[in-house]
Order: sequence, then structure tokens, then C-alpha cells
Amino acid sequence: MSVAEPRESPRDALARDPDAYLAEGIAAFRDGLGELRGILEIPEDLDNVEWTEKHFYLSAETTGSTAPVRWFG
Repeated sequence: MSVAEPRESPRDALARDPDAYLAEGIAAFRDGLGELRGILEIPEDLDNVEWTEKHFYLSAETTGSTAPVRWFG
């Protein structure tokens, strides 16, 4: 039977190497946010122009064709 080594406390790990300790937590947090975004089906971040180009179509009655909107300029 082996005795488990005592784990380092979060306070000691933070005092020993704050950058490594925080970087690991931030990476885990970002991974969790990515998984949560997939579960909740939150759409990707788009600005106004990107959103209209992806979701807005002109009707055939007004333009003669149904094509995605493309912004120029």
C-alpha cells in the first residue's frame, strides 16, 4: 500500500509560479466556454456586414434573382 503524496494547495501553486498556474486555469476556462457554446448553440460572433452577407437575401421580385447580399465599398 503506497501513501499518496500530498497535493500542493492552490495558494502554494499560485505563489510558486503565478503565470503557469493562471495560464492553465485560463486555458481550461476557454475550453469550457467553447464546449458550452456548442451545447447552447450560440452563433458565432459576426459584425453587421458579415451577418447581413450570411443571412440576408434579396427577393426575386425586387432584384430579378435570389442572390446573397454582397457589400462593396
